[in-house]
Amino acid sequence: MIGHKKFSADWPGFVRRMTEQDIPGTHCILINGCQGDVNHVDVSKPNPSKGLKAPEGVRLKYEYCRRVGRIITDTVVSLWDKGEETPVDNVYSKVEYKRFLTKTEGYEQIEEMTALYDRVMAGDPTAKDEIPPEGLGLVGRIARMPGRSAVQTIPVSVVAFGKIAILGYAGEPFTEYAQAVRAQVPELFLLTACLANGAEGYLPSREAFGQGSYEVAASMFPSELPEVLQSTAAAILKEYIEK
Repeated sequence: MIGHKKFSADWPGFVRRMTEQDIPGTHCILINGCQGDVNHVDVSKPNPSKGLKAPEGVRLKYEYCRRVGRIITDTVVSLWDKGEETPVDNVYSKVEYKRFLTKTEGYEQIEEMTALYDRVMAGDPTAKDEIPPEGLGLVGRIARMPGRSAVQTIPVSVVAFGKIAILGYAGEPFTEYAQAVRAQVPELFLLTACLANGAEGYLPSREAFGQGSYEVAASMFPSELPEVLQSTAAAILKEYIEK
């Protein structure tokens, strides 16, 4: 959220420091969940940056980042006493690699879309009027096509201990990826992480592939992607449960 070209722990850093201060004796880690179809702004509530003023010498984005960290920490603290300790007598991990043919629709437009994408990125004000109805996602996907291999690989990763499991996909999965797998393994408290062992772009849901969206237009993957990844994840977790 802070942006620019310097290193920062950003809002997770605020959450970690604030949580460990508010709940002594804890160690706070972040598992970034399914984010392919979510936004950090709750559009049903007032903008948290409205009326915000940074102290002298402090960037406004940094102060906004601190406020978001406080909001998340307060939620964690409100839930803490409702939790229970979980005994752990086993630890399990597994990674499976699933491969897909790269989506090549629009290949014949590479030169045109590459030139258009470069103009958009350079800030050409006239370029936006030439973006097709599918949006900039389509333009960017076609422009990046020459640098992609014919086959895309997505690792599906699981780390499990006791009744808790962490499932990771190497991209930005839609929230359906967490919901669909969780329904198949109700015995587990399942946390789903994005961008785990790779960053292969958007991983849309089956419903999204049917509707079309920026994320679908930008995705390099075919429509069978959700079923393959979700069934693979469920099979790994069921194998853990049976051990």
